Amino acid sequence: MKKLVLIEGLFGSGKTTTTKKLYESLKNRNLKVKSFVEASKNNPVGLTMSIKEADNTIKSTSYESYPYETWSNLSINDSECFIIEARLIQNSSFWAMLNGESTQNCIAIPQKIINSIPDDIEVNVVLFKQSMIDEHIIKVIEERKKEHPHWLPYICDLFENQKWSKINNHSGYNGFIEAQLKWSDLFTEISEKIECNKIVITDPDKDWEKTLKLIENHITLNFKN
Repeated sequence: MKKLVLIEGLFGSGKTTTTKKLYESLKNRNLKVKSFVEASKNNPVGLTMSIKEADNTIKSTSYESYPYETWSNLSINDSECFIIEARLIQNSSFWAMLNGESTQNCIAIPQKIINSIPDDIEVNVVLFKQSMIDEHIIKVIEERKKEHPHWLPYICDLFENQKWSKINNHSGYNGFIEAQLKWSDLFTEISEKIECNKIVITDPDKDWEKTLKLIENHITLNFKN
């Protein structure tokens, strides 16, 4: 069986942590697994991600221009699992939202991606939600400000420069917060409407061990060693 596990969630919800932990857990079981975090240079699907190209990447993201062919050409070996972070919803629908795409188009992109994946690949989508989104956003911002002092000014400028922010007259720090709140609503709507094999986990960081067990049980790993 060829398996694809797509880790999706809100800003700072634990996508990267989960991708890495799940990869290690499956490797320890002697399973054939590859993982790709959001900005992996060798990521096989989606748009190229880098700090230098972030603005151009967002401005090139739309329902029509998103590179669906990367997903339709995805190649996974038998008895192998790919774990991919943020490429199904965040780095498609969120970028499209910032680029001024309609809500309808932003919602439609992930389903079009799912539908383009080869039929011989079993797709499993993991969706992380937060119970207290406002508190979650502020907490993550404060944590990242300490770790990366230059991150917040850069990200606020990046968001302020996008079509969605200009249309809605959002700027600076408050504009960044408003974008995250809008994204939270959009992510919830996509999570409810997308048709696929999915699991929704609320506040995954409260118990990583439980979260990993839930994911592993969900994807029912029956690989040949």
